[in-house]
Amino acid sequence: MKNLAKLEKLNLTPVFHYEGRATICLLVDKSKRSLSRGIAICSNRDNFSKKIGRMKALGVALQTYEHQTNMGLISPNAYRKQALTSADRDTLGSFAIRYEYRGAYLPKLTPVETKLVEKKTIPESTKVHEVYVILPKAKTKIVRKTKVKVAK
Repeated sequence: MKNLAKLEKLNLTPVFHYEGRATICLLVDKSKRSLSRGIAICSNRDNFSKKIGRMKALGVALQTYEHQTNMGLISPNAYRKQALTSADRDTLGSFAIRYEYRGAYLPKLTPVETKLVEKKTIPESTKVHEVYVILPKAKTKIVRKTKVKVAK
């Protein structure tokens, strides 16, 4: 929830995609320029969850954007203290070839990411407004949150 509020405040749009057991989040501005990338890699011993992966990747991307620096080198050798399986080492090794860091500031996009960013429609500005509806029979108020496009 805090990450979503930060995104709205910074006026950035997340673009997610998946590669194997990894979730990748790109933070894109209005001009469709990628400002940061966050990667969450799931171990082979864990249950893969897109929701958790999206939250972690978004957190890394936001942290990278705020600090404006690359974070977390991806390398099997960087995780020596942890008991990694050979499959985990292979996964980290293949990611180290394509992506150097878990969090990259102003990343060079892969061809897949370039297509995703170009396809993504980015709204001018969206704000959450509370809409109160009064029902005559129940005589109670129902609060619904809706996103409304604000023209600038």
